[in-house]
Amino acid sequence: MPRKNRRQSIKSFARFGWERFDYERTVAAGGADLCCKLHRDSFISCTVAATCTFRDVVEQLVTRSRPPIAIDRLASELEKTVLVRARTIFGSTWAHLDEIAQNYPSLCWWFSEKGLCMEVVPRRTPPSSNFDEVAGHLLTQARLRFTGSRLPKTEYNQIVDQLSQFPVLEYLPKSYRKRLAEWNQRHSREAIKTFAEAIRAKQPRFLHREVLRRLYRAAEKFTIAVC
Repeated sequence: MPRKNRRQSIKSFARFGWERFDYERTVAAGGADLCCKLHRDSFISCTVAATCTFRDVVEQLVTRSRPPIAIDRLASELEKTVLVRARTIFGSTWAHLDEIAQNYPSLCWWFSEKGLCMEVVPRRTPPSSNFDEVAGHLLTQARLRFTGSRLPKTEYNQIVDQLSQFPVLEYLPKSYRKRLAEWNQRHSREAIKTFAEAIRAKQPRFLHREVLRRLYRAAEKFTIAVC
């Protein structure tokens, strides 16, 4: 499957709302092909005997899923929770995996080329020194949260509010940097210095469009980097 189609399939899988599914680690770990083969509405019905651990439950989930999934690695934390009663599993395989992950801080699940991974991972803070990594990460995550073709205006506003360390004049295309600099000189009291100010400004008219284009380019570069 072409790389672009694999990315779209993973995004489609992620958009089902699994809070702890890690799209970026799936791509980075070579799990794209496996993810594309899985049924997003995979259904399971079984019972795990009493005095089991969450690891036992996870193993039953993946071995009884259709198609069955191999396990790459599971967090040791899953073995520490002992369930004294039998555990009945009924419904979406992925919803149950996500529910189990939510019992632990920062426990996420994803797919590698070898199979399912569930591990505690640090909350990732995008690097603060590279615009494409920060803006690309933020826009990619926003797109995963929404199924529509366009993001709501509020999402773009939230993204640019987190880009205050990047002066907008330094990251627009050269021709538009010049035009904005000239506009700022003529309107010194209303000078636009940040992406947040730029995306909300009504003048100059080109600015809102160019800010969005710059965010899109950052997302493209970020996606290529993690792939």
